Amino acid sequence: MSFVMKQILVFILISGVIISVPAQQDNFEYCTTVDDEDGECVALSRCPELSMTMKKMNPRMAQRMLQKSKRACDNYDMDNDPEICCKNPLEFPTTTKPTAIEDRAGFNVCRGPDQRQGSCVELRDCKSLLDELQLKHGDPAFANYLRASNKICGGQNTMVCCPSGVLTTSNRDTNSDAIPRSLPTVEDGCGRNSITPTKIVGGQESKVGAWPWMALLGYEPSSSSPFKCGGSLVTARHVITAAHCINNALKFVRLGEHDLTTDTEAQHVDINIQRAVKHPNYVKRSGHSDIAILYLERNVAFTKSILPICLPTTPALRQKDYVRYNPFVAGWGKNHENGTARNVLYELQIMVYTNDLCRQEYQKRNILFSQNQFDSAVLCAGVLTGGKDSCQGDSGGPLMIPEIYKNVAHFHLLGVIAYGNGCGRPEIPAVYTSVQYFMDWIIERIQDTQ
Repeated sequence: MSFVMKQILVFILISGVIISVPAQQDNFEYCTTVDDEDGECVALSRCPELSMTMKKMNPRMAQRMLQKSKRACDNYDMDNDPEICCKNPLEFPTTTKPTAIEDRAGFNVCRGPDQRQGSCVELRDCKSLLDELQLKHGDPAFANYLRASNKICGGQNTMVCCPSGVLTTSNRDTNSDAIPRSLPTVEDGCGRNSITPTKIVGGQESKVGAWPWMALLGYEPSSSSPFKCGGSLVTARHVITAAHCINNALKFVRLGEHDLTTDTEAQHVDINIQRAVKHPNYVKRSGHSDIAILYLERNVAFTKSILPICLPTTPALRQKDYVRYNPFVAGWGKNHENGTARNVLYELQIMVYTNDLCRQEYQKRNILFSQNQFDSAVLCAGVLTGGKDSCQGDSGGPLMIPEIYKNVAHFHLLGVIAYGNGCGRPEIPAVYTSVQYFMDWIIERIQDTQ
């Protein structure tokens, strides 16, 4: 067999276009695949098409295919990675080490979309991401990750935030005036509270400091209470809420509140809203994509009663299935369907059900308005016996669940209170916008803070 020199191109989809980056040269041996097509002798790990085909076979047939493909390349194994004949191998260099680029400030340190600390380098110089690209070639979620990583590094060429392998241990002054353009991590202390909640069976008034990320949305003018919706503080300058809570009367956010009738039990802060952004795909009729981000006029100082909640930034948490889990909801909304709004923050624990359950129950009541109303962009949660639910006035508030990190519970924002059929009616849970589903959009919008 003849050997030829071939230029490697690393392909990455960035900003909707394919950018090809010249890389180092290497030798390739041409061969004939098991399907009698032209191919190249490469490591099996660089041939996802063959790997996927073999996974669909029974073990005996897969072994036969592997042996036949190895024979086309002289049965050579490279570091326990069999060399096989592949029609469309992944093409990228694997010998270069990550190196940070320098600017006038020194090393260009960054924080990636998954909040890992790293340095901005060309993709071809980041072995860890190249290895991941090898495993996730064609995965839309990983393509979105690379786009976001490229944007963090200025959107230049194929620059990406090459992770150093550890979560950043933030040395930032959390009460500085610097505009936050990334989400806090568990290392930064997000999602911590001063109260350890116990299992709540029927709901109860919250203790002061139990949910320091709770926000109240203030509307002006108002003939009664200015507060109509809730939200969650996610950075010193950003609050996540529901898209249906956004209108021209929305003016400010209150943080650190507990009892609306007194100022003695908690020192709250009111901050004007500079900008409110609904998700572009929000549909009022079906409630799809009911999520929005509020940009505050200034940073809020973190205190014992004002802290951000964590978001599911890691790949594991973004993909975790919470069906049958019992997250918490909190808010100042009505105490029942035709009741009055509460003056004191109230909390409740509910169960997450499959979206199919909500689809069936809403269809029975003729309130299924679109085919995608109960896709993965929402969560279905409640108490099927009825009587316990989020209600009017709670919209935009958090559905939150603790995740353990180094033996410490950090609460994460799992959902945003969206809508329901009344409040607390039996057999029909409420609907929550899935924060996991919208993480790419959230990260992009926070990076875009002016």
